Amino acid sequence: MAKILIVDDEINMLKSLQILFQTSPFYEVETATTGKEAIDKFSLDTDIAIIDLALPDMDGISVLKAIKEIKEETEVIIMTAYSSIKTAIESVKAGAFDYITKPFEPDELLIAVEKALQLIELKRENRRLKEVREIPFPEIIGRSKEIKEVMSLINKAAETDANVLIFGETGTGKELVAKMIHFKSKRNSGPYVPINCSALPETLIESEFFGYAKGAFTGAFQDKPGKLEMAHGGTLFLDEIGDMPLSMQAKFLRVIEEKRIQRLGDSTWRETDFRLISATNKSLEKLIKEGKFRDDLYYRIKVIEIKIPPLRERREDIPLLIDYYIQKKKAEFGISYVEISPEAYSLLLLYDYPGNVRELQNIIESALLISGGKIQKSHLSFGSNFKPISDKDEEIPLKNGWKILQETYRRLEYELLKNALEKYSHLSNAEIAKLLGTTRRVLELRMKFYGLTKKEDKNN
Repeated sequence: MAKILIVDDEINMLKSLQILFQTSPFYEVETATTGKEAIDKFSLDTDIAIIDLALPDMDGISVLKAIKEIKEETEVIIMTAYSSIKTAIESVKAGAFDYITKPFEPDELLIAVEKALQLIELKRENRRLKEVREIPFPEIIGRSKEIKEVMSLINKAAETDANVLIFGETGTGKELVAKMIHFKSKRNSGPYVPINCSALPETLIESEFFGYAKGAFTGAFQDKPGKLEMAHGGTLFLDEIGDMPLSMQAKFLRVIEEKRIQRLGDSTWRETDFRLISATNKSLEKLIKEGKFRDDLYYRIKVIEIKIPPLRERREDIPLLIDYYIQKKKAEFGISYVEISPEAYSLLLLYDYPGNVRELQNIIESALLISGGKIQKSHLSFGSNFKPISDKDEEIPLKNGWKILQETYRRLEYELLKNALEKYSHLSNAEIAKLLGTTRRVLELRMKFYGLTKKEDKNN
C-alpha cells in the first residue's frame, strides 16, 4: 500500500483528491493545508507527496526541499494554477517528479502517481539487487557441527533446481540462506525476488504475485507485472509462507505445476520459470492439521529442507559472531579499539538469544555506540526475561556449562595471542613466547589453531 501526502489550502480540492485516491485499496492518504503542517505530518513511510505550489505560509518548492531533506526517496508532484516554464524548471531542479497544471483531469494525476510509484519500486529493486550481489561469502559465521551441516545443504541445494524449504526461528538468517543458494546456483545471473507473505494484506497479495492489466480494477491505470513474472529466470523467495492465505495457496500451486501466470484482468498466459525457495518459522505440519495450509503445496515446496538451528543450540559460534560484528561495525562507528570486560563477555556467552543472530547483532551494535568501544556489563541490552548472574542469589547454569567454559577460555586465549602479536610484532616468536610464559612451539601451534600471523615476521 502506497502512502500519499496531499498538500493544498483549497479545501474542496483537497477533499476531492482525498476521495479520488481513497476509492482504491492501494493508497493510504494524509492531508495538510499548509507547508508547516505538511512537514510535520510527513513521515518516513510516505511514498508520494502531491503539493500545491501556492500555500499560505510558504511556497510548494520550499516544502518539496524540506521533504527531500527528510527522505530523498519520496517522489513529489507539484500542482499549480499558474503554469510557466520557469516554475516547471525550478520544480524539476528541486527534485520534483512531475508538474501538473490546474485544472487537470483526475486520470492525469492518477497516471502521474502510478508512474512515480513504479520509479520508486524500480529504485528499491535496483538498490536491493546491488545489496544482495555484494554479499561476501561465506557470510554464515560459525564452526559448529550444526552450522556446517547447514552449509553442506546450501551447497547441495545450489547444485540443483529443486524447491527448497527453510525452517528456522525469527532472526536465524533464513533469507541469508536463500540468497546464498541463489548466488551459488546456475541462476545467479537472474533476478532474486523476495516476497514477505506476512507483510501483504490478503486484499493485495494476488495483485502483488500476479500483477495486473490496465483497467483490471479501480486504480489500475496501466499494466504492471507481478513478482512471479519478475522472478523469471531467477529465484523467487517466499518468506513466512505459512502466512499465505488458503485462497492464494491453490492459485500458487497451479503456478508451480504449470509454470505460467495470468495478470489480473488479462487473458494472456505468460511463461514464468523460477527456482522457488520458501521459508517459515511455523510448523507447516501443524498448520496442515489445523486446515490452514494445503498438504499438496507443502510437499511441492519441500523437496529439500534446511533447518537452521537457533543460536542457543550452537553456542560455540557465539564468540565468532561477537568478534565478527565488532570488526564489521567498529570502523563504521569510528571506533579504533574495542575492549569487552570479562563480566560483559560472560553475559554475552550465557544469554539464550530468543531473537537469535539478529538479536546478538543488535546487542553488539548498541553496546558499541553507547560505550564508545569499552563495553561493560551495563552497556548490554538483553531481553526482559534474562537475569544477570549474581554471586549472591544465582549460580552459573549447569546446562552447557562445560561448553561455555571452553568458549570463554578460547576467546580469552585468542585475544591474548592476537594482542601480543600486534604489540610485539617486532620480536621473534621465541621472544614473544618467553614474554607470555610459554614455549615457541606452543605459541606457534596456537597461532596455527587460530589462524593468527604477525604483521612483521622476523627470522625465527
